[in-house]
Amino acid sequence: MALARPQNPLDPDVQATIHEFARDPVCDVRLQIVQNLHVLRDSDSAWVWAEIEHVLEHEYMRQVIDSAIQSLAQVAYLDVLRAIRIAKRVLDRYKGQQSPGIGQVCQSAASHVMDIHFVFSNAEADEFYAEQLADPPLHAENLHAWVARYSDKLTIGDDTGSNQDRQRAKTIAFYRDTADAVSDAIERIYAEHEVAKSGEWPIGGRIAGAGIKRRP
Repeated sequence: MALARPQNPLDPDVQATIHEFARDPVCDVRLQIVQNLHVLRDSDSAWVWAEIEHVLEHEYMRQVIDSAIQSLAQVAYLDVLRAIRIAKRVLDRYKGQQSPGIGQVCQSAASHVMDIHFVFSNAEADEFYAEQLADPPLHAENLHAWVARYSDKLTIGDDTGSNQDRQRAKTIAFYRDTADAVSDAIERIYAEHEVAKSGEWPIGGRIAGAGIKRRP
């Protein structure tokens, strides 16, 4: 990949070698390629997108998949809508599964879409944001992670209407929306079950209550 960095157009022999290594049976080799896909975003753009999609749909090593999501984030600005839909396919692929590493992969994919919500103006990312807040118990782990992930955006901006000002405004709205959504969810749980008898609640109610009360 270091040889490819300064080349545009990309040398055909180097290109063929990179493509071959991307299918290497050793996962560490595949990982090295995936981690550096962004290097080729100008010289081999079509393959970069196709390789990210291939990894996210067919790769079985969670670390390689997670790295592909990070590479997706580095090329997302080239085609925001495509980047969102690729990330959503990761969520669809692992929906309902609990194997080791899947939680991290899904959180990375969801966070990728949320990042787009904060940085760009995109209706599909905004819709995804609303879906996450519509069901706090279901998305408690993500919401808990995002409270920390986006905290640095609370202090950016210079009140001149800049892009950073818009990101800060979206971040403040996220904290308010999250607080309201969690509060409403807790009220619904308490309305359905007696607080004093929380130990007797059905398992679903106990998990939901514990999950959403983790918020700071």
